[in-house]
Amino acid sequence: MKVEAKVLNNFLNKVTINGEGMKDGIVDFTENGLQINGIDETNTLFVVGKLNKSVFKEYKPLGKVAVANFSLLRNVTNRYTEEVEVIIKDNVLCFSTKSR
Repeated sequence: MKVEAKVLNNFLNKVTINGEGMKDGIVDFTENGLQINGIDETNTLFVVGKLNKSVFKEYKPLGKVAVANFSLLRNVTNRYTEEVEVIIKDNVLCFSTKSR
């Protein structure tokens, strides 16, 4: 599955409230696109974000993976500037580019 880094970063920044608002949750690659469900640091707000599969250059549903630290996930994805390939391997969310 492939997506432009800028699109992924903008989505994660909005959904995670710039990486500061969400602590953990579920990343779910559904038939319709990427869905993120998470809870904020104070356990008072539940956040749902959806990114339609049409924004991906290549897309296939990968299933669900838990994320324990959305701030770290956002920091990792913000390092990418080109097209990113996303896979789930052994219940681990993995990112790669042509240069990395």
